[in-house]
Amino acid sequence: MRGVCLFAILLLWACGRDKVVQLSGRVEGVDSVIVFYVGEKHYSFNLDKDRYFSGELPLEESTYAFVYPLNATVFLAPGEDLEISLNGSVSSSVQYKGSLGAINGYLKDRLKQQWLGNDIFQKNETDFVSEVQSIIDRQILLLEAKNLGEDFTFHERERIRYCYAKQVLYYPQFHYKDTLNFSSNGVFDKFVDSFSIDNDNLLIFSDFKQFALNYVYYRGKDLNIKDFVEYILRTVKSDNIREYLLSEVVYRHFWENGLEYVDYLLPTCWQVVKDSVKMERINGIVDRWRQLSTGVTAPALELKKDGKNYCLRDFAGSYVYICVWSAWSNPWKAKETWNDIIREFKGKNIRFLTCYMGGDDREKLAKLVNQVEGEHFIINDVATFRDNYMVNSLPRYLFLDPSGRIVSANAVAPSESIKLLFRSVGL
Repeated sequence: MRGVCLFAILLLWACGRDKVVQLSGRVEGVDSVIVFYVGEKHYSFNLDKDRYFSGELPLEESTYAFVYPLNATVFLAPGEDLEISLNGSVSSSVQYKGSLGAINGYLKDRLKQQWLGNDIFQKNETDFVSEVQSIIDRQILLLEAKNLGEDFTFHERERIRYCYAKQVLYYPQFHYKDTLNFSSNGVFDKFVDSFSIDNDNLLIFSDFKQFALNYVYYRGKDLNIKDFVEYILRTVKSDNIREYLLSEVVYRHFWENGLEYVDYLLPTCWQVVKDSVKMERINGIVDRWRQLSTGVTAPALELKKDGKNYCLRDFAGSYVYICVWSAWSNPWKAKETWNDIIREFKGKNIRFLTCYMGGDDREKLAKLVNQVEGEHFIINDVATFRDNYMVNSLPRYLFLDPSGRIVSANAVAPSESIKLLFRSVGL
């Protein structure tokens, strides 16, 4: 009877090990915690006073993980063990031991070599596709020659394919400098369509997720956000992948464009996105933008001009139209449109400000705004301003009323439509 009980205990212990991966090691030159990111989850291991760590990570099936602060990608498998050794700084060479040592040693070397060089993007479409396919084929042959096990080889074969597939979709931008004007002769489109975006098993790959995003952005490049979302819902069959793509696309839209189409996008996300973490992220960005809604008092804005500090109350009593810009996102090549608006509304109760985010370089600023009309200022605390006003892309336009309340925190650039907005408030 005792033998039966012992056997049962050993069996339970063995079954338990099959659902975890054993992790250990000694790591110098980093923080006191090592974090393994597996999909949407993360697992932390504390380093003791001698810089050692050890523990178990629950795992149902083999997958890749990102290790912080080593900035390394590792392959993990249930029932296996991995020992990590790092002497010195994070940039030093990481060593792997244990049953997963050989696999991760291979992976470390290969990850450094799986980026397409700039020269290949200069090739014509047909030669570009042919060259990338040859690279993928060679990488897979080298992988299979290593005999690192069927499980890892299966996962790594797919990771290699999607590592390059995500880069392929940069071709229209890198070669033609403008994705919107790119028109495939058929070879490029056929090649990218050979990579599926509808396989749930591939969601463990960060490369696949980036490819899927790049792919839908490429296919939906001519669509407004509402039609783009409907395209995703219509064409992506996998519930999990649809949820991932929709949550990323909608979050990025809100991040960059404010609450445009919020009455359609947010209810759509509530129906499709079941992951509470993803929804909290989307709701969080929506809440931040709502703090910049029409009628809300504008957050503090500290400006400088000729050594003197200014704030929003210095402009009280007038409408204020503001262009926020930087030297690397310079709208003044089309300065005539801005100047024409100022001339047309001369004598009206409105002031036109340019606010520079490039630091206190008055000589450079004077050169950049030469022949640009309006009042020119430098933003004092760029980080605070960027956070308060959700400035995620430049140039950015703000429109405030005479009491310092927001009319539009994401106003249109100088154009016919801005005139309509001005006239709607009586200007």
